[in-house]
Amino acid sequence: MRKPATGHLVVKDWGGGRRWIAVHNATADGKRTRTALGPAWIKPTSRRTPRGAVVWRAADGSCPEGYLTPKMAEQALQELLGARPAVRAKNAGATFGDAVDIYLARAKRDREPSTYRGYKGIVGTHLEPRIGRATPLASITTATVDAFREAMLDAGKAPRTVQQAQVVLHGVLGRAVRDGLLEANPAARAEKVRVRASGAFNVLEPAEVEAVGRAAAGAWAPVDGDQHASDQCRAWADQTAATIRFAAYTGLRLGELRALRWEDVDFAHAIVHVRRNAPTSAPAGASEKPPKSGLVRSVPLIDQAARALDAISRREFFLEPGDRVFPAQMGGPFNDNDLRRAFYAALDGAGLGHLRTKENPIRLHDLRHCFGSLAVRVAPLSDVRLWMGHSDIATTMRYVHSVPRNDVAAKLSAAFSIEVAPAGELMM
Repeated sequence: MRKPATGHLVVKDWGGGRRWIAVHNATADGKRTRTALGPAWIKPTSRRTPRGAVVWRAADGSCPEGYLTPKMAEQALQELLGARPAVRAKNAGATFGDAVDIYLARAKRDREPSTYRGYKGIVGTHLEPRIGRATPLASITTATVDAFREAMLDAGKAPRTVQQAQVVLHGVLGRAVRDGLLEANPAARAEKVRVRASGAFNVLEPAEVEAVGRAAAGAWAPVDGDQHASDQCRAWADQTAATIRFAAYTGLRLGELRALRWEDVDFAHAIVHVRRNAPTSAPAGASEKPPKSGLVRSVPLIDQAARALDAISRREFFLEPGDRVFPAQMGGPFNDNDLRRAFYAALDGAGLGHLRTKENPIRLHDLRHCFGSLAVRVAPLSDVRLWMGHSDIATTMRYVHSVPRNDVAAKLSAAFSIEVAPAGELMM
């Protein structure tokens, strides 16, 4: 009996760029070989495989024609492997529910808690109700997957929602293939819902940041007959305002703000050291992690950010070097939902509430984009990339498009200008 066609993907620097290479045995004689699939549209993550290889993800922006994202490369590999028959699956009686349970158990072990919860939600809301836990795996075909997609679209689901469900379904069936419950992944050749990211994001100008900060600082009321409680309310409002300003003026991520200590702030050299990350998805009491990029970085402490810290540096507690700069009441990391609600309320207070009602509403995370979009106006992209903690310069490039260049037409006109003689005169 012939062995099943197997293979895996690797990324190689080839011809001035990265390319996807399939290492497989989908040949007539079953011998191992390599096949170039195409140029890679990718950027590295901070994760590694058990063997230490980089785990890649799709680069930011629209994937150019002819390039392959990780998902597209996996699909190409599956199509390549499907060109040669494989042996029968070892468990012909397995159901879709069996495959789902295996997939979720693996995701719970290997993924972030928030990612796992997202997968579980998609399975319970979309996959199991439409496909059925009791459905035999062997009966699921590419036509089944296509019908699943069409049913979601007909039900009025957003293309992004359908795309996410397709990704999880592909993962469930792919895991079943790797575990020997299926011969081939029927989702590999199914038609995909394409969602092109616009790359648009919201940016507050410095004057708007200050207006929101003032609104946040003023969003408190005294407690009758209780001066201590009144002082606490005012201190929390001051800290909320400082957090909003500091996020906009340094570009730190939410988890990095939650983990920042006073010892990380070097006032003498005007530097903020980003050493830790306290993800909002982590369970209470969980250990902090390195920053998202996996590398410690330093960010300039501009005057506006320093003034934001000065406003809270005179509080009574939590001023030791190891204390959090932006603590919760008992000194732990602040609640992200509390800050989010306060930020949105401050937008309303600053007369910017319309930014929450438009098609692409502003989010708390957009404060990070304020720093990035302003930084590229005065600093090289290579520096901004390091300050932002981007693993790929392509991520930083999106800020270039947000920089207003009202004088560019005049500059190009001057660069391309030639001396033109007045009408009726001859140039000598």
